[in-house]
Amino acid sequence: MLLACAVVSVSLTACGSAGSEQGMSASLPVEDGVQSQAGSPDDVVAMSGIYEVTREGKLLRYASLPPAEKPELTELARVHDNNGAEEFARYFIRVMEYTWNSGDSSLLREISLPSCTWCEHMASTADEDTANKGWIEGLRADVKEVEPSFEIPDHPGLWHVVVHVETGEHKYYDGTRLHKMPEEDARFQIQLRFDDGIWHVSEAVGEEKQR
Repeated sequence: MLLACAVVSVSLTACGSAGSEQGMSASLPVEDGVQSQAGSPDDVVAMSGIYEVTREGKLLRYASLPPAEKPELTELARVHDNNGAEEFARYFIRVMEYTWNSGDSSLLREISLPSCTWCEHMASTADEDTANKGWIEGLRADVKEVEPSFEIPDHPGLWHVVVHVETGEHKYYDGTRLHKMPEEDARFQIQLRFDDGIWHVSEAVGEEKQR
C-alpha cells in the first residue's frame, strides 16, 4: 500500500504553521526584551536576548552558529540494491535536517519525485518559513535504526525503507514567535525508485513515536 501525506506539527516529521503550539515547552514573544538601538548596522535596531531584531521586528538567527552543511551522497547510496536503498534513506534524513537548518529546499526537491507529496509539502513549508524570515536553529536528527529494505510486491522498482530517528531539542522561529521544540522520536516510511544511477524519493511520511 502506497504512503499518504501526514501533517501533525512543526518538526522534522511534519511541518507547517498549523498546530505549531503542540508539544512546545516554551514560546517567547518577539517583543520580550526588545530595546531600540538606533544606528545599529545592517538594519539591526534592537536585541532580544542573544538575538538581533531587524526594523521589521524579525529575529535573526544567532550569528555565532556555523552555517548548515549540505550532506554528501556516499558511494553506497548510489548502489541499486537493498544496502543502497537503506543508505539512501539515511541520506534522506540528513537532507531533511539540512533543509530545516538552512532554509534551503533545493536539495530536497532534487532528490524527490513529483509523486512525493509529503516532500513537496516539506519543501514548500521551508520556503514559506524562509520568506517570512523564519528559521530553525540546532535541529539534529540521529538515525537510530534502519529496518531491512525490500522491493514492494506488485510495484516493480519501488523499494520501501523504515527509518527510526531521534531529534534533539531545537529552536523554531516562525517569523513572529520563538519556540523551543522538545526532543522527539520519529518513524519514517520512505519509498524509493532507482533511475539514471541514483535513488529518488517516490513517497515518504514521518510520524512521531510515543516515548
